[in-house]
Amino acid sequence: MTKLTLLIISASALLVAYVWMTHPFEVPDENAHYASLHFLANEGRMPTVSDKDNLSIEEMQVEKVFGIVEGRNKYSYHPEFRVEQVEGQIGKYETYIHELNVSENRESYATHQAALYPPLYYWLALPYYQIAQKGDILTRLFAARFASVVFTLFTILVAYYLGRQYFKEQLSALTVAFMTL
Repeated sequence: MTKLTLLIISASALLVAYVWMTHPFEVPDENAHYASLHFLANEGRMPTVSDKDNLSIEEMQVEKVFGIVEGRNKYSYHPEFRVEQVEGQIGKYETYIHELNVSENRESYATHQAALYPPLYYWLALPYYQIAQKGDILTRLFAARFASVVFTLFTILVAYYLGRQYFKEQLSALTVAFMTL
């Protein structure tokens, strides 16, 4: 097994673990980025400043459950707040979150929250989102996160090959590739 192969396998494992273990909407601005991607999938265009409402009712309700409305994530940044523990493998709010997955909640917008960034990332992430478009919001979120895993692995490969061209030594190229993580 080559060092590059080992790096790709290790990076894949690390990235997938990070995607899987990070609380939904905990990553800075993830809820705004998700809102943009959701809007793009539903409306076929990116949200703009003139769009008064671009946060789906479904996402707004999930943000309330997670305590992250208006950027205040009570589970992540405040140790005094914790998700209540329940018996079994189904979380306290999982059924409620799943029940929010109806077209009325997905296609109606309640407020303005979507990120207004250049559209390339969102257009590239859209196919991953669309694969899971019929699933609940958490399924769609994790599908969109998987797009970032693929983009990061691609960036590692590009950085490695550029490092090989510039440094001519494999160790230096691997170092440059590793730095993309």
